[in-house]
Amino acid sequence: MIRYGVISEEEARTRILETVNPLDERAVPLAGALDCFAAQDYFARLPLPAFDNSAMDGYAVVASSCKKGGLLRVIGEQPAGPDRKLRVSDGEAVRIFTGAPVPQGADAIVMQEDVTPEGTDISVDVNVESGEFLRQRGCDLAAGQIILARGERIRAATMALLASQGFADVMVGGQPTAAVISTGDELVKSGEDLRRAFVEAAQFGPAVDRFFTEIFVMVEDPALRKARLRLMKVLERLILRIADISEIVSETE
Repeated sequence: MIRYGVISEEEARTRILETVNPLDERAVPLAGALDCFAAQDYFARLPLPAFDNSAMDGYAVVASSCKKGGLLRVIGEQPAGPDRKLRVSDGEAVRIFTGAPVPQGADAIVMQEDVTPEGTDISVDVNVESGEFLRQRGCDLAAGQIILARGERIRAATMALLASQGFADVMVGGQPTAAVISTGDELVKSGEDLRRAFVEAAQFGPAVDRFFTEIFVMVEDPALRKARLRLMKVLERLILRIADISEIVSETE
């Protein structure tokens, strides 16, 4: 009969955290930071988007001068890329493309599907309100806004956001090494015959391998147990000891 006392997950977590110390922080290139944990807070250096821009292909206009069925004179074109420093006044329009900077004076974008070309003019087929299809500077991210908190895992989306803010390196926590020691009569080494009621010990390695720099998976020989544990402690590796049911029963008999 198993006589071990059972504690809650919260208590087990508390006991573990009380006995471990954080590893030294380290700087890593942003490209190699995936799944690391941030060692400090990171804040946006720039607003996103960095300038007012168009959310649609269409025409930049002054909304108050647009009436359904009215004509506007097209005075230029603003593609995505360098700002051509164009200015729009009442009765005028600038051909514009998605992501392009909004010309001065314009306060709305009319989709190209909502106009009818008439020579060098366009006829507006809808009513237009100020702010339509216009992405304002900083609407997605404000300068100074936190983008990564200390202790947070760095994911692919976070890496893209950090790159957009000009971060080439990030400070992250230390990378531990680990030893996975699997015990139990029903375990066999990887590649050996998996007979009925036998389990391959190496299956435990991939479950934790993404979090450590090195993983050692072994089926433990009881005669070498103490020597191996002493070695792992000297090397300061995390020891994950996985005891299968035959081992637990044998230790409690």
